[in-house]
Amino acid sequence: MKKYILLIGVMIIVGLVFRSMGGPSFMRDSGYEITGQVVDNQGRGIEGVSFDFGALGTVETDQEGRWSKTGLKESVRVEPIKEGKNFYPNNVEVGMDRDNLYFVEEEWLEDILIWLSLDPDSSKANYEASASIRKLNGSNQAQKFSDTEIVVNDVMLQFDNAYDDGLVSLFSYREGDLKLENEDVITIKIIHPLLGWTAKEVEVPKQVGNLEITGDIDGWIGGEEDSIILEWSASNSELYKLWISLYDEQEELISDAVTLVASESYTFSDTSLLSSYDTDKLTTYIEFEVFAVNMYRLTDFSKNSGIEISTKEGPTVSNLPHN
Repeated sequence: MKKYILLIGVMIIVGLVFRSMGGPSFMRDSGYEITGQVVDNQGRGIEGVSFDFGALGTVETDQEGRWSKTGLKESVRVEPIKEGKNFYPNNVEVGMDRDNLYFVEEEWLEDILIWLSLDPDSSKANYEASASIRKLNGSNQAQKFSDTEIVVNDVMLQFDNAYDDGLVSLFSYREGDLKLENEDVITIKIIHPLLGWTAKEVEVPKQVGNLEITGDIDGWIGGEEDSIILEWSASNSELYKLWISLYDEQEELISDAVTLVASESYTFSDTSLLSSYDTDKLTTYIEFEVFAVNMYRLTDFSKNSGIEISTKEGPTVSNLPHN
């Protein structure tokens, strides 16, 4: 009996000692890990870039620009530091395991443009995402970006094509991937060694309400009226996409066009849009549809880069017989 009491006592003491030391490695929370790379404008690693994690110490990049930090248990701000160098992004807040946290020389991004569009699919039930990446200066650069990760919520865009003029396009290809509703907030991530690491939250705008027209469409087409005016109710967006569809007398679509408008009205006076360059058919009917559009500039990345998302549908007005 005394042996059992002694054994229990020893086990309690050992347990207390382990607890005071944080427990054995398999019992302790080892925290999370971050890994990444810092590169120049050619994708070459930059050695000697430091990351300061306060009491947890400092790490530096190796010859390939790679670095890692383990044992992190709280959110940290990750900021690359090297004298004479500016990097994009300037810093990133991290609170969990993350691989491939890329930083790139900021000046490299001055002539790189990324544009991401989120538009309703043909059924207007879901969304399709498409992106283009372009380097304005320098030939044969497009292929460098073909493995860019662009993720919209959990949908990763697929590589489509790289053109000789320096344009890379990517898209989401499965119908039903993006099921978004009005005012949903979605997360977009753009990841590539030469583009750094970008995360952006965007909001699906509210649908436009009423659409009214002043003037007669038939009279404007026939030249009897100088203009027609479209007016619509305000949404929570700064921009509106005005979609114009032209039909012949058999109500077959001839062509369509789109214009962005920064107000809740638009005046049509120039009738040149009634002519299609693809056919000699004459426009008999027109349908106008207005979509609310939220546009977000990626100003930290590049002043001309951005994200555009429109509502699934909008109010219409036309002179089609069925309306």
